[in-house]
Amino acid sequence: MPLAFAYIEVKDDGYVHGAGQTDINGNFNISIYVPPSGLTVRCYVYTQNFYTWNYKVKVVPSDSDFSYSDSTASMYSIQPGETKTINYTFHHQDEIWRNAFTVFSYHTGLNKGWYYIYNTTGSDILNATARYPVPGPQYDNDTHEIHLPGYTYSYPDTILHEYAHYVMHHVYGEWPPNATGPYEVKNVSNPFMAWTEGWAYFFPLAVKNNGTYEMFPDATIDFEAPHWCSPDWNDNDSVVGRVTGALWDIFDPNDDGYDTFTDGFTHVWNIMNTTPCYTFHQFWYAWVALNQSGTPGYPKSITLMAIFQNSIDYREPGDIDGPNDLPDYKVDYIDVYEASSRFGTKKGKPGPPEYDQRADVTGPEGIPDDKIDMRDIYYIARLFGTEYEDC
Repeated sequence: MPLAFAYIEVKDDGYVHGAGQTDINGNFNISIYVPPSGLTVRCYVYTQNFYTWNYKVKVVPSDSDFSYSDSTASMYSIQPGETKTINYTFHHQDEIWRNAFTVFSYHTGLNKGWYYIYNTTGSDILNATARYPVPGPQYDNDTHEIHLPGYTYSYPDTILHEYAHYVMHHVYGEWPPNATGPYEVKNVSNPFMAWTEGWAYFFPLAVKNNGTYEMFPDATIDFEAPHWCSPDWNDNDSVVGRVTGALWDIFDPNDDGYDTFTDGFTHVWNIMNTTPCYTFHQFWYAWVALNQSGTPGYPKSITLMAIFQNSIDYREPGDIDGPNDLPDYKVDYIDVYEASSRFGTKKGKPGPPEYDQRADVTGPEGIPDDKIDMRDIYYIARLFGTEYEDC
């Protein structure tokens, strides 16, 4: 496959006669001065984009800040005025070096993440450095470095996950609080951890436009499938996987359950890039603020139900339904009827009528209790006639 966005040097006995970068197809064009006697040169390629401070991504060994490199097997003789075509195929025999170039690559590595953001939004994320191979995977928020173990060269989602942590740190200018330590994707952690890791799991899905996350050793998580009734999944915006699923359902073109929204990456990125958020709730408030300001592309009702599909419930009290099955910012006969028609249903109990999470608004402890009974109907009925601001 072509080695895209790689720094190239044309050298003769250690002297650099010219430098440049390959394009997305792996091609480059470098002009150099050739004396009357001619030159004999070799081309060198590196696991970074530029040799200066403004590189996009760089892969370095565990014990050095210099990138991996390789060179053409042959020397090339060039005469004055001659245009020389140089063909390069990676031939380094060391497996670690070969894998380091894969970690760097546009097709399966860090450059894929950089180019996706740049090509989709125009944002140019600079100076991402990955150490490979080292213990991990992890993002070191003290050194701002990505740490990737040896196996990750064949797991692009893991590479992009750690790159996403760097991206968040880079655009925020600081690391979110309470967002380090152990967590489980399907279980409650805390809102800060859920947002930070939820974003990192979401980013590879957006890059490859696929809701299934692949990880070592040959395991997968399908973030498209979970819903309110999914076994072994905790609910709410303190769960890493729920935040990932909510971002994915905003992004993806697939309608499922309550999610009928299709948006892509740009609007999510605009908030990420301009409004540092440390929890998903803060992200939602940023989304609503843009909706209130009249900024195109930030609808409220349909997005509300897309994230509701992933058990994140930010609806107004009692407003469980409305025209087109979307909240309408008031509590009226539609809401009371919807709850009443589901009376007696329970999560996991076959219908008819079917249990609908939207009508399960409270329980003995003031939170949904996986069944629809008189508590839910009374809660909604006592709010009858309430009208909320339609943002």
